[in-house]
Amino acid sequence: MQNTNKKRTLWIIVGITVLNAIGMTIVLPLFLFLLEKYVPATEVAVVMSALVSVFAVCTFFAAPVFGVLSDRYGRKSILLISLLV
Repeated sequence: MQNTNKKRTLWIIVGITVLNAIGMTIVLPLFLFLLEKYVPATEVAVVMSALVSVFAVCTFFAAPVFGVLSDRYGRKSILLISLLV
Protein backbone atom coordinates (compact mmCIF):
# COMPACT_ATOMS: atom_id res chain seq x y z
CA MET A 1 0.00 0.00 0.00
CA GLN A 2 2.73 2.44 0.96
CA ASN A 3 4.81 1.60 -2.13
CA THR A 4 1.94 2.41 -4.51
CA ASN A 5 1.33 5.71 -2.69
CA LYS A 6 4.99 6.67 -3.18
CA LYS A 7 4.80 5.77 -6.89
CA ARG A 8 1.65 7.84 -7.26
CA THR A 9 3.30 10.82 -5.57
CA LEU A 10 6.37 10.44 -7.76
CA TRP A 11 4.24 10.44 -10.93
CA ILE A 12 2.39 13.55 -9.75
CA ILE A 13 5.72 15.33 -9.24
CA VAL A 14 6.98 14.17 -12.65
CA GLY A 15 3.75 15.38 -14.26
CA ILE A 16 4.03 18.82 -12.65
CA THR A 17 7.65 19.13 -13.75
CA VAL A 18 6.79 18.13 -17.33
CA LEU A 19 3.93 20.64 -17.34
CA ASN A 20 6.34 23.36 -16.21
CA ALA A 21 8.84 22.46 -18.94
CA ILE A 22 6.13 22.38 -21.60
CA GLY A 23 4.95 25.80 -20.49
CA MET A 24 8.39 27.30 -20.91
CA THR A 25 8.93 25.71 -24.33
CA ILE A 26 5.60 27.12 -25.48
CA VAL A 27 6.47 30.64 -24.28
CA LEU A 28 10.01 30.87 -25.68
CA PRO A 29 9.08 30.79 -29.40
CA LEU A 30 6.35 33.37 -28.79
CA PHE A 31 8.82 35.88 -27.30
CA LEU A 32 10.00 36.82 -30.78
CA PHE A 33 6.52 37.80 -31.96
CA LEU A 34 5.72 39.64 -28.73
CA LEU A 35 8.97 41.58 -28.74
CA GLU A 36 8.55 42.70 -32.36
CA LYS A 37 5.66 44.90 -31.24
CA TYR A 38 7.61 46.70 -28.49
CA VAL A 39 11.28 46.66 -29.51
CA PRO A 40 12.96 47.80 -32.73
CA ALA A 41 13.81 44.92 -35.08
CA THR A 42 17.55 45.43 -34.63
CA GLU A 43 17.33 44.90 -30.85
CA VAL A 44 14.96 41.93 -30.66
CA ALA A 45 17.76 39.36 -30.30
CA VAL A 46 19.47 41.33 -27.53
CA VAL A 47 16.26 41.82 -25.54
CA MET A 48 15.22 38.20 -25.98
CA SER A 49 18.64 37.03 -24.80
CA ALA A 50 18.39 39.35 -21.80
CA LEU A 51 14.95 38.00 -20.87
CA VAL A 52 16.11 34.39 -21.08
CA SER A 53 19.22 35.26 -19.04
CA VAL A 54 17.13 36.95 -16.35
CA PHE A 55 14.92 33.86 -16.20
CA ALA A 56 17.99 31.65 -15.75
CA VAL A 57 19.42 33.88 -13.00
CA CYS A 58 16.09 33.97 -11.16
CA THR A 59 15.84 30.19 -11.41
CA PHE A 60 19.39 29.87 -10.06
CA PHE A 61 18.60 31.96 -6.98
CA ALA A 62 15.07 30.63 -6.41
CA ALA A 63 15.97 26.93 -6.58
CA PRO A 64 17.58 26.77 -3.11
CA VAL A 65 14.68 28.72 -1.59
CA PHE A 66 12.13 26.37 -3.10
CA GLY A 67 14.28 23.43 -2.00
CA VAL A 68 14.10 24.54 1.62
CA LEU A 69 10.38 25.22 1.35
CA SER A 70 9.73 21.82 -0.22
CA ASP A 71 11.68 20.11 2.56
CA ARG A 72 9.61 21.94 5.15
CA TYR A 73 6.12 21.77 3.57
CA GLY A 74 6.41 18.95 1.03
CA ARG A 75 7.44 18.89 -2.60
CA LYS A 76 4.03 18.27 -4.08
CA SER A 77 2.36 21.20 -2.33
CA ILE A 78 5.17 23.65 -3.19
CA LEU A 79 5.13 22.56 -6.85
CA LEU A 80 1.37 22.97 -7.05
CA ILE A 81 1.49 26.41 -5.39
CA SER A 82 4.31 27.60 -7.66
CA LEU A 83 2.39 26.46 -10.76
CA LEU A 84 -0.78 28.19 -9.61
CA VAL A 85 1.03 31.44 -8.82
